[in-house]
Amino acid sequence: MADCFEVDNSGDGPTTPSTRRNILHSSCGPSTSATPNDGSTRVRDESALNPWPHLKKFWKFLGYKGPNMLEFRCCLCQNSLKKISANRKSNFNLKRHILNVHPNKAKEHQNCIDAASKLSCKRRSSVSKSTSVEKKAKPKKLNEFLCFTQEVEKDKKISQETYEKKVMAVFIENMLPLKMVDSSSFQDLLKSFVPIKNPISRHSLTTCIEEKYSSSKQLLREILNEVPYVATTADLWSCRNKSYIGMTCHWIDKCTFERKYSVLACRQIKGRLTYDTLAKEMDAIYFDYQIGNKVVKTTTDNGSNFTRSFKVFAISNPEQGKKSYFTKEEEDYDDDEDFVNMQEILPIIEEAQESECYVLPKHIRCAGHTLNLVGTVDTENVFCQPGAFKSIYKNAFEKAEELWNSQSSSTKAAALIKDEIGGLLEVPNVTSWKSVLGSVEKLLEIFRDRNHLNGLNRVCSSLKVSRIDTDDINFFQEYYRVMKPLSQVLDIIQCASKAYLGVLLPSLAMTLKHLKDLRESGSIEVCMELLDAVIRGIQTRFSAQFEDIDCILASATHPQFKLAWLSCLEGFNYNVELMERKAKYGIISFLEAKSTYHCSSVNDDLSDNFFAALYAEDGEESIAMIVQNYLQLGPVPKQTISEEDFPNEQFADLFIKLNTAIPSTAAIDGMLSLGKDILQSQGLGLSDKHFEMFVFLKEFH
Repeated sequence: MADCFEVDNSGDGPTTPSTRRNILHSSCGPSTSATPNDGSTRVRDESALNPWPHLKKFWKFLGYKGPNMLEFRCCLCQNSLKKISANRKSNFNLKRHILNVHPNKAKEHQNCIDAASKLSCKRRSSVSKSTSVEKKAKPKKLNEFLCFTQEVEKDKKISQETYEKKVMAVFIENMLPLKMVDSSSFQDLLKSFVPIKNPISRHSLTTCIEEKYSSSKQLLREILNEVPYVATTADLWSCRNKSYIGMTCHWIDKCTFERKYSVLACRQIKGRLTYDTLAKEMDAIYFDYQIGNKVVKTTTDNGSNFTRSFKVFAISNPEQGKKSYFTKEEEDYDDDEDFVNMQEILPIIEEAQESECYVLPKHIRCAGHTLNLVGTVDTENVFCQPGAFKSIYKNAFEKAEELWNSQSSSTKAAALIKDEIGGLLEVPNVTSWKSVLGSVEKLLEIFRDRNHLNGLNRVCSSLKVSRIDTDDINFFQEYYRVMKPLSQVLDIIQCASKAYLGVLLPSLAMTLKHLKDLRESGSIEVCMELLDAVIRGIQTRFSAQFEDIDCILASATHPQFKLAWLSCLEGFNYNVELMERKAKYGIISFLEAKSTYHCSSVNDDLSDNFFAALYAEDGEESIAMIVQNYLQLGPVPKQTISEEDFPNEQFADLFIKLNTAIPSTAAIDGMLSLGKDILQSQGLGLSDKHFEMFVFLKEFH
């Protein structure tokens, strides 16, 4: 049995095993107490043992359980002999115990940790400043530098294992091909800087990567095991005659309410990319991480294979019980929830019965892809219609394209443009309407400066292209004002750190309001048809989201929005009163269910919870009043979310559950673009297994 130490509460750091042995040997001196009956040696000096003396108010340090494991006893648990183990480098188990058993003390516990951390940083900075004068001067010559690195290597005594891990980190960070380690020049480089170590081989490097991947994947499993709700994104990607499915996972930290993200997999799919094949791969990934029952929603693009997979295998949305709250007329308003077309459902059921059975979570389509359809398909229909707008649009963009093409095809033209306007034009990507908007914005900046505008006219004369006149400038100004709100909302919902599901509807509502105000201001004349097309496209393509109870509740529980965004929908074809009623009664239903469960778990002697309301404390506020007060306070104008923004713990849990899902697939798009960088020409030596490891380790933090 490990030795147990009784210590004081001074000092600020753990000790090594050798230090502990010295303390034990010195315990026979005057400074030690008598040996207790249990045979354990007790030392009074805690400064050499307890790594967290600042937590003495909450934890009694018992001693070392092993080389790296400590034992504590909670001071808040009365008459409890339970011991809590913790690694000497991490107090995660201690924080988890406080959060689960003593949640009212969690904030005070965290404040003690933060205060000690700040104090430690100040000490380190003061020590570094005092010793900065004593540092050796940086050598200038190569021979001196090599001698310097050898001396540093001897002082640090870096092990061969640590040396190989540092080399592995260079390969992962810079996505270098594994065959590079076998090149003679790379081996010479390693020998030059660290000559006393054996150069790493490709076999050793591969082993390090596999071990790192295995440990990181296990760590992710442990993290996800502690998370109550998880959201995922999925997408397909093809490169060099291979098809891959990529998946990412997202969750919200229960303490800080910050969004967290990690890669799950990037696996090759062989054969046809049918709906059942995708369902099989996604179900296997969920099973690999044991998160199948935690995934609230999976976000994908609008591809037919993904859409059909979730139609066949996804968990159906449960009934919301709206008949308890809404009148007959309001029920008829949501006719899509009351009636089911059996002619469409029966073929899907037959397909599910014939194929293997997979279980997928609820599905949500990527709002970013839908907004791109508004910016391309819906606007292109306006550009193709005959009339005055088409001629003005065509004339203005033809002149701009002449300038963009001249700059791209001629170095002489590019130098002339740079000299005249002080920089190059932003050439758009024809496949992205956002890049076209960025190019128009650059032109407007030139138009606002008289000198740059004159310089651009001289460029047009020298290159013998048509000049951009006043009518063209007015068109570009209106075009930019109409399309800018669409670009802004796209950036908001694709922000990884703030991409809560509750952001979607308020962002769309504000976009509709901006476009409506722009139309009523009378400042849009030429692009009025384009403005109407954007408004119509948003209303049509997001009609299902504005009626989705999950999206409404996610926005209502978000402290920055609540129900204030409903006022932006006035004047549009939306039943705002019904949406507000859905939000209120939806929150009440969830909180009542949580309250009933809590009551039944606490009062185990009650046969049922029918009379639970009789046992409420005097003066206790009803759930309906809590929800009403929360929504009446209005949104909180701040960027971060904290526990103080919610009336109780159940309300915060509802926020996490509803807002864990994300409205776009921007994260998976970024991961797949990383895959393109890895599978470049010199990286073809990677196997599919090692390719997935590279993608995972590059994004895992």
